[in-house]
Amino acid sequence: MFANQLSSTCLREFAPTNSPLFAFRVESSGSPMHDWVRHLSVNDLFRRELEENSVLGGKVVVRVVPGDEQPALERVKILSLSYATRIFGNVEDAKEFVRCVKAIADPQAAQFELEQIASHYYRECRQEGPVPEVLKEMALLGMEMARVTASVNDLEIETFETEMSEIELTPADKKRVRQAQRNLPPLPERTPNFDAEMRAVEKRLSRSSVTKFKQDEFAAFYLSDEGKSLEELDDDFRRFDAHEQYDEDGLLGLRMSGASHTEVVLEFDAEVTAEYLPEDVQSLAKLLQLAFVGYEIGGRAARVARHFIACRKIETRDNIRAREAFRINAPFIETQKPTLTEFSVFPLTRAEISEWIDFNLDALYSREAVRLVRRVSVGKKGEWLEYAVNQMVNPDFDEKQYASQILHILLAQMERDFHLTSLRRNEVYQSTYLQIRRAKDTAVLKQTGEIARRAKDEKRLSLKEYTALSTVAKSQFARLASNRPSPALYRLEKEIVAADSRKIGYLKWAMYGSNQPAHPVHDLPKQEVQKAWASLKQRDEILKQKAASDFERTRQQQLQFNRAEAAQQVKVTPANY
Repeated sequence: MFANQLSSTCLREFAPTNSPLFAFRVESSGSPMHDWVRHLSVNDLFRRELEENSVLGGKVVVRVVPGDEQPALERVKILSLSYATRIFGNVEDAKEFVRCVKAIADPQAAQFELEQIASHYYRECRQEGPVPEVLKEMALLGMEMARVTASVNDLEIETFETEMSEIELTPADKKRVRQAQRNLPPLPERTPNFDAEMRAVEKRLSRSSVTKFKQDEFAAFYLSDEGKSLEELDDDFRRFDAHEQYDEDGLLGLRMSGASHTEVVLEFDAEVTAEYLPEDVQSLAKLLQLAFVGYEIGGRAARVARHFIACRKIETRDNIRAREAFRINAPFIETQKPTLTEFSVFPLTRAEISEWIDFNLDALYSREAVRLVRRVSVGKKGEWLEYAVNQMVNPDFDEKQYASQILHILLAQMERDFHLTSLRRNEVYQSTYLQIRRAKDTAVLKQTGEIARRAKDEKRLSLKEYTALSTVAKSQFARLASNRPSPALYRLEKEIVAADSRKIGYLKWAMYGSNQPAHPVHDLPKQEVQKAWASLKQRDEILKQKAASDFERTRQQQLQFNRAEAAQQVKVTPANY
């Protein structure tokens, strides 16, 4: 199920008003130009996006960007020469490594393929043996792969070219050609009446394939040069060209040159969130995510979901058995339902999630209504018989189907999300992630980092999962560093700010190591201890600067006093004649 297949009526009722699904969804009434004008008038806030972007396949919105796209090799950071030099320690091995990876990979290899090849051989260089041996194996494999991926022309070693001489006709052949030209059959006679009639018919039918009015007001508006600068006129021509690309399917066309490439602006499926669900169903989105993950984070939700599925299946079977027992007038005993603890905390499978969604929506949209239905059948003599019957229907069926489609789109988003998929697939990844997020001390974060590193070495975590956990740990470090100070740290900082030099010396001794274990600083987490030491050093520096300035001021005053006393003394020196 894709977002572009959702019901327009349900989208208008439940989706957010600023949803981009409305902007790029032109309703067709059979007149493309009329639909386009009406769509622009309704979505005037998205006018620029509609003119500059294009919809491809009904799933993604792209735009044309000038300039060639960056090659895949240049987008792979681990294949850059600077990164390889940092790994190998010298430029020669780094250049050879990059050259061998290019030889092994396909000439049209994508970015992720180059990343996988480079990551594999980096690991080989670290674990298997000396770097020259690995590079030698890579070079040999590259030569073998070059024979497979190269074209036949690239593999040719020696070629011979032969020139074909021009063949001229003989005089007899030239004579026959001239006679054939003179003996051509005559042209058919002119039919002016028929030709005039065909021109009239073509003139009437020619407007049927035009997607705009013959008198184009848009062209007159955009292409007029009255009161416009050169840049404005160029911009208007570009917008008019975007209008001209509108086609019969309600999409904007796509025109590109050799010096441009496309960029994905948005994906319709990625724009769908829990806000698109009806208000009564929005709580299922959070439960769906928990049941998808399982284990410690969503284990209880997965267990409750399995218990709910089992109970609904038992109720369905009991209803069938009860109707059968009532029909044959037999006793009926209800099946005992299982307890919650009988089910596991593992993530739900795709089939279990689909059943859980269906059962929940059946419970939410269980309303039924009786409607009168007209039916027609054929009698014994072939006559048509019309009669009316009562039929039970669900009046909320469209809303129920819409909610099911949104939930399945959200499920597909979870399956594409690397973090949620890793939480679902690897219990070690989930437990380590929870330890990182629950850590209130940076010392605990460092210990958790060591645990994750050992799990990676033991192959219980992949390199990609370990990198993701390292990123989470860095964000947790920043989060703890930006937290508000605790009351104990606040009191300690006030004490440091009001301390003199003697008190600062005492605090340095008390806060260092285990000199005074009873001091409150030893009960603080590591990040707050670092803040306390930073405040202590800052206060010590301020006191030292103040003492130095006081000493300098006293010294200047003493020098001025001594200079004044020297000016009051008069020394008389007798002259010798």
